[in-house]
Amino acid sequence: MISRIVLFILGLSGQTLLMAQTEITPETFETKAEQIAEENEIEDDDLIFVPDLEQLRRSPINLNKCDVGELLTSGLFTLHQAEMLTVHIKQCGWLLDVEELQAIDGFDVSFIRFISPFIMISDASSILHLSFRGVVANGDHTIVMRGTTILEKSRGFADEGINHYPGTRMAMQLRYRFNFRNKLKFGITLENDAGESLFTRSNKIDFASFYLYGSLNKLVHRLAIGDFSVMYGQGLVINSAGRSGSPVSATDLMFSGTGILPYTSVNESAYLRGLAVSLNFNKVITDVFVSHKKIDGNVAFGNDQLTPVYFTSILQSGLHRTPGELQDRRSVAEFLTGIHSSILVSKLKIGLSALAGKYDLPLILDRKPYNRYYPSGSGFYKTGMDMNFRIRNVYMFGELATSDLESYSGLAGCLVQLDKKMSWSLQVRKYARSFNDRFTAVNASGGSARNEMGLFSGFTFKPGIRWELSCMMNHYSNEWLRYSTSAPGSGSGYIFSIFYRPDRSREIYFRYKLNHKESNSPDAQKNEMLTDVAGHHYRFQYQIQLKQKIKLRTRVEWSSIYSNNFSEKGVMAFQDLIYKPLMKPYSLTFRYVMFNTDSYQTRIYAYENDVLYSYSIPAYYYQGYRYYVLLRYKIRSGLDLWIRYARTRYFNRNSVGSGYDEIPGNKKTEFKCQLRILF
Repeated sequence: MISRIVLFILGLSGQTLLMAQTEITPETFETKAEQIAEENEIEDDDLIFVPDLEQLRRSPINLNKCDVGELLTSGLFTLHQAEMLTVHIKQCGWLLDVEELQAIDGFDVSFIRFISPFIMISDASSILHLSFRGVVANGDHTIVMRGTTILEKSRGFADEGINHYPGTRMAMQLRYRFNFRNKLKFGITLENDAGESLFTRSNKIDFASFYLYGSLNKLVHRLAIGDFSVMYGQGLVINSAGRSGSPVSATDLMFSGTGILPYTSVNESAYLRGLAVSLNFNKVITDVFVSHKKIDGNVAFGNDQLTPVYFTSILQSGLHRTPGELQDRRSVAEFLTGIHSSILVSKLKIGLSALAGKYDLPLILDRKPYNRYYPSGSGFYKTGMDMNFRIRNVYMFGELATSDLESYSGLAGCLVQLDKKMSWSLQVRKYARSFNDRFTAVNASGGSARNEMGLFSGFTFKPGIRWELSCMMNHYSNEWLRYSTSAPGSGSGYIFSIFYRPDRSREIYFRYKLNHKESNSPDAQKNEMLTDVAGHHYRFQYQIQLKQKIKLRTRVEWSSIYSNNFSEKGVMAFQDLIYKPLMKPYSLTFRYVMFNTDSYQTRIYAYENDVLYSYSIPAYYYQGYRYYVLLRYKIRSGLDLWIRYARTRYFNRNSVGSGYDEIPGNKKTEFKCQLRILF
């Protein structure tokens, strides 16, 4: 099997070394998505922001009328670029022409050329005061309809003639978005997972979400009604817009604190529901929000088996198919209120945060040793202070927080631009073992802001426009047990990467990643003592653009795990063909993957292109192959169709999946269709 993969790689790489044309940049978003999937053991996560460049083209950002938060949420600007732009406008007045951007630090000619289709420069006189009918008529409307199904029948739908899942095999989504010049937004999302009941008496739509979001005037800077997300400081007190995880680059340390945003995801556990308002009092910006919603909880009942007494965990799968899942659906009421106030004095920004939560049932965890210090009870509150400061080419940031006035956690760091070619970053962190990490997302190796002390350092060197070298070190230790460790442990990670662009059409990328940690042995035999486990990952990727319409991407990746009495290996290789002919209404993406790993321990994740507003990061393990085809067809102006077909076949499996999701046989096939209407 491995020899077949090597021949497959060499053959594809040899043919791609022949051709040329168009500039390609590193796939930062894909790398971030792959790492989050690996650390959280998930194959998709709708929380990660995917920029919709076509929507931005239809509703470009007015650079004269937006703040740092709006620039960051567009996905186009870094924090440094957003701050430099706002400073320039405050000092020199409104921009008069796009060419003026060249005078701002961080804006070179190539970047300005890239963002030009998505920005506009105008003054207040160009913003019309329209009636409600005028606002609706002059806004952008988007309707997205999606259906997804697994073609093979799992046990949940047909197990000896009994359907354990009451719903259909089709997962469905319907989204409506309205955007008036990025100042007024409205959206509705309806979603049903495969197997969930649809239009029954007890359960009409499994997940329904809506938001109304706007910027009313200088005082009411932002207003959100319905579902929203919030993120302040470094995410230690309040961050509902992401997941904790390790940095993916030497500069991926400092969070931007984007404030109040409309909730557009279909993740059923991460949103807030209620009212949020941001008030601008000259230099002081104060955000206040309240939220009340029902969440999924693993509920324990009294002796009568009818009265809920407490819950043992908050469930995040969003699946409501079986009687047990339906019993836990929206079984716990959660009330939240929070405030964040910040002031900007010269180059120093200081913020104060507070978050209080209350449940209608107490949280009582299972009596496991690793749960000993986990916060429990009917409520919680967190307070904290954050700051960021810029002096020349040095950014300093940090946040200090307390949970229930008992557990103190904090992080601090700096980003230093040593010169035009070199940058260096440093972060130190300490998260208490009893810190309440509800609605917290920070840089952390363990996937949560609890029970960790760590140090991160990164260095990036760009000797020229063709080369970029990066190295990162992350060390951490735990003062108490974790789920996978029967004693306090420690670990470290190292990443070294080289990016080389020989010309405008070709890109070569190499990454070596070493993870070293103390953990329970991955061997099947139970081992109560910690053992040293080392994981090595090698990735090589080659990409080339051909005649402005064909892109070829080849990747091969090896993984291995070693401990005192245990070792496993794995390899994966894929070939991408992306065909986007100019002036044609269609585009095509094709990938073929071969993989061979000893077990799930040496799984390898790889980002896959998907329909708009969606993506997947499957884990490749065992032996087999996978391929997918993604077709986009522009039927006419304002009407787009996506069709995606993906199939995985295993060589050494008689079934795929487990439980009611188990599919007899060695194949799993996914079909997805999406229609988007713009008007």
